[in-house]
Amino acid sequence: MYPNDSNYSNDIPYVEIERTPTQIVRINLNTYKGRNILNIRVWVLKDGKWIPTKRGINLYSHEIPALEEAIQYAKEDLELEDPDEMLEQTGPGTTAPAGPHDPLVPS
Repeated sequence: MYPNDSNYSNDIPYVEIERTPTQIVRINLNTYKGRNILNIRVWVLKDGKWIPTKRGINLYSHEIPALEEAIQYAKEDLELEDPDEMLEQTGPGTTAPAGPHDPLVPS
């Protein structure tokens, strides 16, 4: 599996989001079998090295606009600047109510 998979190349990191001291979400651009992909993956610190996990997703370039749109909708629906506020509102292990952009809620 990535990154030792010979099908992957040209790793261009964009951002790392620290979740805990031993876990990050890394967003980077890769080439997979000759196609550019946006890789969003959880990495864990093991024996002093960052190792990718299976938890993540690869998106092709034509899929990125839909992700951008979903993120914008989520930001509008949440109307929060501090992620801790969301935990206070919903509590750990609970699901936030559907927002106006929820595709499963009829218009």
